[in-house]
Amino acid sequence: MAEVTVSQFAEVLKVPVDRLLVQLDQAGIKVDGPDARISDDAKLELLTHLRRSHGSGDDGDAAPRKITLKRKTQSELKLASVQGRARTVNVEVRQKKTYIKRDVLEEQARHHQDETLFSSSSIALGARVRALNGLDGVPSIISLMYVR
Repeated sequence: MAEVTVSQFAEVLKVPVDRLLVQLDQAGIKVDGPDARISDDAKLELLTHLRRSHGSGDDGDAAPRKITLKRKTQSELKLASVQGRARTVNVEVRQKKTYIKRDVLEEQARHHQDETLFSSSSIALGARVRALNGLDGVPSIISLMYVR
């Protein structure tokens, strides 16, 4: 099955032929029409284009950045009422827990630390320059060594 027509490929993928033709055109694969033949290389090129455009990386089985687990438990509580009858109340507890990849968190922390370091060093440098300019335009050797 090295080469199939576009219409046969669309049937296998369960995608309308027009949509497949548009996707092939966006991927840069020149096709004359639904009866044109496409090779396995063209199919792989289409697959990589679709993965790139839909946000998936090179690895098809890459793990997601975060996983959210949702848990729901149901129970019943029996409450005594004023009239002496027991009243049953349904209780539903929903829990949501999100796990984020450690390397993503480390990357965010590093980025935040770099921003903080850059802003604090630029503020300190600006204060040093203002202090030098405040010495009547004649900076001393000691203050120049301090700036470095």
